[in-house]
Amino acid sequence: MSALTVAALQFPVRPGLVEANAELALTRIAEAAARGAELIVLPELWTTAGQHQRPRLEAERSAVAVAALRRAARQHRVILIGSTLANEAGRFFDQAHVIDTDGHDAGTYRRLHRSPDDAGLISTGDSIVAVQTSRVKLGVLIGADVEFPEQGVALALERARLLAVCAAWTLDESEAARALLTARAIESQSFVVAASGATERPGSHPRGGSVVIGPGGALLARGGADDEIVLATVDVDEVNAVRRTRPLARRRVPAAYAEAIAAAPLGHSSEEESAVPTLGRILTRDEMAKESVRLHAQGRSLVFTNGCFDILHLGHVRYLEDARRLGHALCVGLNTDASVRFLGKAPDRPIQSEHDRAAILASLRCVDYVVLFDEPTPLELIRSVQPDVLVKGGDWKPENVVGADVVTARGGRVVIADFVAGHSTTGVVEKIRASMASEAASPGGAGRGA
Repeated sequence: MSALTVAALQFPVRPGLVEANAELALTRIAEAAARGAELIVLPELWTTAGQHQRPRLEAERSAVAVAALRRAARQHRVILIGSTLANEAGRFFDQAHVIDTDGHDAGTYRRLHRSPDDAGLISTGDSIVAVQTSRVKLGVLIGADVEFPEQGVALALERARLLAVCAAWTLDESEAARALLTARAIESQSFVVAASGATERPGSHPRGGSVVIGPGGALLARGGADDEIVLATVDVDEVNAVRRTRPLARRRVPAAYAEAIAAAPLGHSSEEESAVPTLGRILTRDEMAKESVRLHAQGRSLVFTNGCFDILHLGHVRYLEDARRLGHALCVGLNTDASVRFLGKAPDRPIQSEHDRAAILASLRCVDYVVLFDEPTPLELIRSVQPDVLVKGGDWKPENVVGADVVTARGGRVVIADFVAGHSTTGVVEKIRASMASEAASPGGAGRGA
């Protein structure tokens, strides 16, 4: 017998409060270890929950929390698995670390599958990962991964004997999730240890339902809705016995269904979407309102941001790319020439006309729609468009952003995006002017052409 005591930590994860969530996680890890746990699974995005208002900052703080997790693994001599928000060159991932008893990463895994309500911020990984730890070879599933049987089977073929699942379902969803997890255990003939966050506070939507399931589908332990440690002792060698009794791996006929499994998903391809002519992306307010209704009817989320975008620079591009990742489509509200002048910018602004600025924005792959507005603020446009996510750059408080009340009233959210340091339209204009002045002052400078 190869006994292993496993635990699913079911604690409340509060959105964006990385340090507080990390402190609670470390406390629960110590408690689980004191009760004999040797392998511990944490919920999905255990440092932040799934609502990311400042993703770059939250990813940085989450990296610090993961470092603390490594120290805890070494201190308590336990294996820890949990997913956090990770940032790689401006792309964000739902990434799980498998930390062995010595405090070092035995492997990392990035969620492969999007959920139906995925806002679009998080990019997906490109491969499964079977990790050999000091106690057991395991695979990791995160969130929507549990809906896809191929992944668990593939991990079993890689000789994983346990599936660690980091999740964040509600208690209402936990019955369906348990059915899926039971199926994944039976298909892969593996133990399943699944952790989901607990109910955050009285009156909030109930969460929980963490489980431990055996390789034959038996429910070994199950959590309720509250903050608790779901604990079970399993015999890892039972996996070998089940696989000998029912040798599914040898009976598979992969050639018969490989083509169907590999088929491309239904829906529009990125090539089809990018084929929309640039000027066809510039809409009137009424046209955009109708487009918003169409998107919502399809279950797609709309992101909105606004600005003058007079001279497009790297800061603008990075900002718009980050905004686009927050949903299925990005609408940019663009100040007209009259609106720019109303804002009190320099007398010669805007430098480029509203039509030129709109065409340039619409040519960006990350921008789906451009809508001009004459008013000093985009409030009326936001009311017409009804976005799901409102993005604003700079040092703002979400509640002070124009249109925040409109978006949050319908269940949307406000995201404060980071600017790229050292890049601004004013800075570009000043650099051009300085260059021109220097050129004019140099001998023969006035006669030079572009």
